[in-house]
Amino acid sequence: MGRINTALITTAAAVGFAMSASAADLPVKAPLLAPAPALYNWGGWYVGANAGYSWGHTNIDYAQDPGFAFGVPPFQTGGALSTSVNPGSFIGGGQLGFNYQAGIWVFGLETDIAWRDRTDSATLLLNPVVPGIGGGDTLTLSDEQKWVGTVRGRLGLSPSTMSNWLFYVTGGLAYGGFEHSVTQFCNVACGQTRVLSDSVTRTGWTLGGGAEVALDRNWSVGAEYLYMDFGTDTLSGPAAVAFGPTTMFPPTTVSFHDKSQVARLKLNYRFGDLGLH
Repeated sequence: MGRINTALITTAAAVGFAMSASAADLPVKAPLLAPAPALYNWGGWYVGANAGYSWGHTNIDYAQDPGFAFGVPPFQTGGALSTSVNPGSFIGGGQLGFNYQAGIWVFGLETDIAWRDRTDSATLLLNPVVPGIGGGDTLTLSDEQKWVGTVRGRLGLSPSTMSNWLFYVTGGLAYGGFEHSVTQFCNVACGQTRVLSDSVTRTGWTLGGGAEVALDRNWSVGAEYLYMDFGTDTLSGPAAVAFGPTTMFPPTTVSFHDKSQVARLKLNYRFGDLGLH
């Protein structure tokens, strides 16, 4: 009986050792890993709308030659002065653009056009009324910043850890419509008024930046700031309104340097199912 028990124990030990050895030779499965998060793709065409506020600022430089009536005194030997106006207004319009994405970098081109329409004026009293001599002359300088558009390049960064966000800088061409006017009112000495005015389209440059966040595969919202400089427009008027051998209004030159700052919100729709990659 003892021999039988010994044999059984020996057999069981041998079988257990063989099974352990076989298990050691089996391949071990790698642990399951979570799938990598999908990345948003900013590439492709898009179209959208924008709305915000435009802070206009125009520096105005006025100069006149020696005169007999208007601005006398103190401009009987000629003179100059400087002032500024600030035609701020609501601004709204639309944009069209294209993006190309390479890794975290996004390269784009965008054009937009927007409506705004606000006039600001400065009226200056050049001299007090002097009985028997003249005075009470006023000079009114007006600037109206109308529609505006841009054509801009964009360089953006979309971090891999938050690829539905796009941060960018932008710059390029700015253009827009402006109306400038100068009203000279010669009060006591002549009772005459002269108006110089124009309506022009000016071009300049713009620089700014913004941020955009994707809401889903196609829709995104963003905020943008642009600084615009449209250069200088000049109005000139010759001597006018004859009074004997002299004139009431001397030759006059007025320059308007228009600048703007724009802050706006944007809503874009990206064409096609570009979505995730």
